[in-house]
Amino acid sequence: MQLLEIGWNIPATTKAKSLKFEVTMTLVGATMLYSDVAKFQWEPVSELNETSIGKVTGTVRFPQRHHG
Repeated sequence: MQLLEIGWNIPATTKAKSLKFEVTMTLVGATMLYSDVAKFQWEPVSELNETSIGKVTGTVRFPQRHHG
């Protein structure tokens, strides 16, 4: 297991109805390939996170499997 922390410098905000951040990540080699399925598990939202996330969307793309 590897722990990944995403951080960025955001100026202090004293008042806002909401804040929106878009984070794009590319994970290479994060999938376990079997002969008939591919297994991918990622848990970006957790009760242990300091800041709650209101909405999460994601796209997972698997490369074409090459038969050798």
